[in-house]
Amino acid sequence: MMKPVQTEEVQLLLYTLARETDIQQLRHAAADMIERLEEEREQKAQAVYYAVLDEMSQANINALAYENNSLEDKNERLKQVVRDMADLL
Repeated sequence: MMKPVQTEEVQLLLYTLARETDIQQLRHAAADMIERLEEEREQKAQAVYYAVLDEMSQANINALAYENNSLEDKNERLKQVVRDMADLL
């Protein structure tokens, strides 16, 4: 079982890293990480946008199909009414 890390150990590690780390390298690494994270965020945002757009498009297609079927049904009923009226004449 691992023992918990003590605050003093963390402070010593950070102090050692700070002494041995080139600040300029650290800045470049941080800038690179921020750039990658921003690119990933943009990619995820686009993926969500396109998923929502696709869902909305499918909903519109379904609504138009329903409307089209409804109009076809009404058209058939009107044709039947005209046929029935022609039969009466």
